[in-house]
Formats: sequence, C-alpha cells, structure tokens
Amino acid sequence: MAATSISKNIAAPKKRARGLIITRVSFLNAKTLLGAGAFYILFIALVIGFLYPTLSGINFSSY
Repeated sequence: MAATSISKNIAAPKKRARGLIITRVSFLNAKTLLGAGAFYILFIALVIGFLYPTLSGINFSSY
C-alpha cells in the first residue's frame, strides 16, 4: 500500500501590496510611455516659447 506524505510546513501566503506601492509599480512599468509624454510636453513648451514672441510681432492685418 502506497502512503502519501503530507507536508506539515505550509507556507504562509504573501502579504498583498497596498496603497501607493501599487501606483509606484504601475508607473515603473510605464516608464517608456511616461518618458515619451514628458519629452513631448517639454518639446511643445519649448517650441511655443520660441515661436510665440515671433508670431506675436507679425502684423497679420496686412494679409
């Protein structure tokens, strides 16, 4: 007769991550997307910053 051995050392379940840990892990997983978004925001801000003074000085009423 075959006897099955039962493990007496049952591992305790891992504690679940809570609160801001989940948010932080989500942001770390989305690094590429966040980096691209930050780049484009900075790029648009620089372009507008350089072009606005030029465009505001042009007299469009002559056209």
